[in-house]
Amino acid sequence: MTDTPLEDKSLVDQAERILFTSSLAGTTVAPKRSQLTPEQLEALEAHTSQTSDDLLTCLRAATPFLRAATQTEWNVLSYIEHFEGADCTPAHIAQEINVTKARVTQICNSLESRGIIERHPDERDRRKVCFTLTNAGHEQCAERTEKFLLLIENYLLLLGPDDTEEFIRLLGRTAQIISEFDMANANAFINGNG
Repeated sequence: MTDTPLEDKSLVDQAERILFTSSLAGTTVAPKRSQLTPEQLEALEAHTSQTSDDLLTCLRAATPFLRAATQTEWNVLSYIEHFEGADCTPAHIAQEINVTKARVTQICNSLESRGIIERHPDERDRRKVCFTLTNAGHEQCAERTEKFLLLIENYLLLLGPDDTEEFIRLLGRTAQIISEFDMANANAFINGNG
């Protein structure tokens, strides 16, 4: 196990501040990497690698069941479904799902040509265009949600009652920790822009 290179130390410090801040609402404070023994660091790296591999495996396994469109199309549809009638302009969608406005426009044109969404003038600024789901779009989103819930249900049945309870507890704790992150700092850390 080697020390963190000097140029990466500020990123590690930033990540530790984020974890410390997010842990304040919880009952425990996350330890700093510098407080871990070499064996603990090695175990942490192994757990991190395994978690990453397992999450990617889950995503790859779920994708064929959930996808009737590309992932970016689903991100656009999910945004429109959630915020329908408010700020569903290409610029807002692009900002929220982290793609270019040109890409959102291309996706929306494709979805519109397939009858999944429709465009309307923005109520506040008629020079802008907003998107809403059509009936077919609502049906497609509902079908995707149903498939996703069935996938989870079958997974939980295979997991069994005891492991399901532990999985739900850990997933809930994970969601709590992630929701408490300062995402602006977390994204800067992830992107290496400390």
